[in-house]
Parts: sequence; C-alpha cells; structure tokens
Amino acid sequence: MRQWLAVCALALAGLLPLQSLAQVCAAPGVSGALTVTGTNTVINAYYPGVGASLAAATSIGYDSSLGRGAGTIAAGDMVLIIQMQDGAGATLAQDATYNFPATRAGDYEIARVVSVGANVLNLSAGLINPYTQNLANNLTYQVIRVPQYSTLTINGGASVVPVPWDGTTGGVVMADVSGAFINNGSIDASYAGFRGNAGQSLGGVAGAAANTTANFTRYQPDGYAAHGGKGEGTAGTPDRVANVFASPGTLLALANGAATNSTAAASSIAGNAAYL
Repeated sequence: MRQWLAVCALALAGLLPLQSLAQVCAAPGVSGALTVTGTNTVINAYYPGVGASLAAATSIGYDSSLGRGAGTIAAGDMVLIIQMQDGAGATLAQDATYNFPATRAGDYEIARVVSVGANVLNLSAGLINPYTQNLANNLTYQVIRVPQYSTLTINGGASVVPVPWDGTTGGVVMADVSGAFINNGSIDASYAGFRGNAGQSLGGVAGAAANTTANFTRYQPDGYAAHGGKGEGTAGTPDRVANVFASPGTLLALANGAATNSTAAASSIAGNAAYL
C-alpha cells in the first residue's frame, strides 16, 4: 500500500485543493529503502520555476543551476509542482481600493518526468494548473523532486526537514513510500517557511497627521520612519525579511511588527505594514 508523506511549512493548508494526483506515479520504490539516522536530514531537491506554463502543457520550466537540497531531477522521477506566491492583480493604494484578489497561490500537482532538457522538464501528461514565475509581479513556483522509497524508517532522535524557504524554493517535505513507513523520530518543517519582516530601529514620525491606525493597517511606503513591517506571504516578499527562525516568539514579533520598532511616542501604534 503506497503511503504519502507531505509536510508544508508555508501556511498553505487552507489553500491546497485536492488535485495532486494529476499523473500516474513514476516508479514506486525506485529510490530503494531509506533509514534516517541523523538529525536535519533533507530528502528532496528544490528548483525555482522559470517562465510560465499553461494548463495542459506537457512541460514545465525550472532553473537547473539553482538547485538546493538532495539529488537532481532525472527522467523517471516524480516531482511536485507548486505555485508558492501570487500577488499579481493586487491594488496597494492606501484607500478603499486596497485589495488582494483570489490568487493561484497553493495550486499544486504531482507529475512524472519523461525527459530533461535545458531548464525544462518534459512530463508524461498535461498539467492541470498553470504556473508562473515572475518575481517582479510576486509570482513564484517551485519544482521539487520527490523520492520514491520502497520503505522509509526514521530512527528515534533522527529527523527529516526541508531546506528553509529563501524566496524561491524550500519549506516543503514530501516522499512517496510504496511499503512500510516507520517514524520513530520526527518530520519537521517548523520555521522553514515564509519569513517574518526584519526588525528595524526607526526614529518615528512625531505629530504626523498620517500616523494613525486607519492609514497604516494596510501597508507602509518604503522609507517611512514608523511602525513595524508585515512578513512574507502568499501575496509576495517584502523588501526586508528576517532570516531568523529561532522560536515561535521571534517569528511572531517580526511578522506582526512590534510597537518597539517605532521609537517615538507618536509612533506607538503596533506595526501592521509591509515594505513594498
């Protein structure tokens, strides 16, 4: 009986439709048996997307020069394709028109690779979803190699983790297991997902008429000297992000924007702004 292991650190659980099995499994058990004995073991390979692929296309772009993690993609492999961010179409004016419409962030599927070209993977069947990589418009997808184990055992004290999300790849763990899956350790994607906003020391804007909760619950123009910053998310990546994943408390403070990031008394409102 085939078993699926999938852990996503990017808070997409509520967005993921049940559409993953777009294509037949590639070669169950071809990766052999694995026993994980060490901590922080990475089992996937991660590649940023390239360009745009329409639904029904039988190929997908990927940047083979920017792979991270374990192994490389070859013919016969199973891959997970997932749209991580989609901020296209957002209106960011500080008024009633501010809006993030419904997006394709979270669309994903599993595909079988039949051949590998120059920064392109040729697939056994057409894609269910379209995928787009355009960082200028906050559109990112990644292609992840999924190992196909005959059995998978994680010993006590051992752990399987993803590479941390870096703005283009990471944050997801997935494996296909055709036989026994025994987990006496852990599979942990904690703090490997979207990053909080970087902490800053700001001088504040004492007496500024615009320094009100109403005007800064949406977003903050770059260079404004008050309020904290929002973290990264499915709508895109702020100019400044924190590469610190020390604890839930640290992430929460960075992502929500603590009032202490604004040092002037007139700027004591808790931050809720993104640097765009």
